[in-house]
Amino acid sequence: MHRSIISAQSNDSQRRWASGLLVALLVMSAQVLVAHPAAAAPAATRISVTVSSTRVLVGESVWVRATVTRSDGRPAAGATVALQRRPYGGSWSTFARRTANASGIAQFPNRPGRSYHYRAVLLEGSERASSPVLTRSVRTADRPLGTREAELTAQLGRPTGKVVTSGSTTWRRYTHGMLVSYGKAGARRTWHVQGKMLSTYLALGGVGGKLGRPVQDIRCSLLEGGCIQRFQRGTLYYSSKVPKVTVAHGSGRWTEHAAVALSQVGYEEPRWRVNKYNSWLGTSVAWCGVFQSWVSEASGNSRAVPHSRSYAALVEAVKKRGRTTSKPAPGRLAFFAYNDSQPRTPTHVGLIIDVLPNGNLVTLEGNTTYSGGFTPERVVAKRTRNPGPVIFYASIY
Repeated sequence: MHRSIISAQSNDSQRRWASGLLVALLVMSAQVLVAHPAAAAPAATRISVTVSSTRVLVGESVWVRATVTRSDGRPAAGATVALQRRPYGGSWSTFARRTANASGIAQFPNRPGRSYHYRAVLLEGSERASSPVLTRSVRTADRPLGTREAELTAQLGRPTGKVVTSGSTTWRRYTHGMLVSYGKAGARRTWHVQGKMLSTYLALGGVGGKLGRPVQDIRCSLLEGGCIQRFQRGTLYYSSKVPKVTVAHGSGRWTEHAAVALSQVGYEEPRWRVNKYNSWLGTSVAWCGVFQSWVSEASGNSRAVPHSRSYAALVEAVKKRGRTTSKPAPGRLAFFAYNDSQPRTPTHVGLIIDVLPNGNLVTLEGNTTYSGGFTPERVVAKRTRNPGPVIFYASIY
């Protein structure tokens, strides 16, 4: 049998968890007046925005909800809405585009890492009027289940069962989601699981299953419309390109990287050096390193792997960080030397997801082959490698 070596969560993640760093959310309501031709029924459209909470802790998502109505009060079903955010001193950026439902509502989760203004913009016009900004902060880290239940009523729906408690963990199911709460009284954290993430989570046993309890809310608006959520013992991920939920097992932030990389297995390069990973970075090189950079970005861990435009530059950038080691472990990058004329020069890289009892490495790699030989095919694949050609390993999380 294979055995998995589980890496611990990063010190940074532990400090953020322990401190319960608070993020103040700034809420901005926006109104847009749109002139319509005389033949159109309504003469104007109004849009407003609210958020599920003006107070969140690191790791929590806020649901940004836009309501669009016509001048006669009817919902503007089918209207396209851009949900935007702006940090202090920064510029507005769109994190989601949604179509209003039959009730004129368009909503999407956003997991902020700092304070933001939020607004909604109707994409049918250019005039915009904004309401005053509301700012609110929290001075306590206690986030019990009842608090988040009240905040997320619109997203959760009605309860479908009683509150269940096992040890220090409490959870409850709703028509559209699940809340899982953990911690001591006065310092509890409560996480929201919903949609496809919830279906997969429950299929894997839920709180008492393979993944354990969640350690953060879902995060969306990643590359290719990706969404990701981490749990005690693994990570779930899906995107618009790979809609099926991918599961990576293990402990720590590296499983976010692994989940995205696993979702890419089977991707085949259309033409030599022409692929979506090189296009993303604006280069046309051997792309094993570019692939790992793309994965770190797509998992929401930008710069965990340097955005280097060549393999040699990546090796140099990783070495400069001073986190190289001679010991393999899941979540580390393995730098291999496969050029016989330069036996001590790294020429390839892969992410380790397992170390087998015989010492071989199970890796996720870009710019590799199915057969293992030097053939024209260039794909993303899971490989089993002899550690002999490894020059060094590098911790990236």
